[in-house]
Amino acid sequence: MRNPYTIRLFIPNGDPNNFKIISKMNWTGVGLEVSRNSWGTYKERPEINSAGVYILVGYDEDQDLPKIYIG
Repeated sequence: MRNPYTIRLFIPNGDPNNFKIISKMNWTGVGLEVSRNSWGTYKERPEINSAGVYILVGYDEDQDLPKIYIG
């Protein structure tokens, strides 16, 4: 059995569909989730300017599977 852990979600503006900061207890990394529509609002936040890996997820109109780009 794996060890349990806690994930914390911080939603700065109160709307979970726009921007989320995700952190795991006892881990130094942070995950960010930003919707395409709200990118202009949140792109200047200090968390965005940190080094990291980004994952873009989108859907093709012809397929049910997502397209994923990792950079």
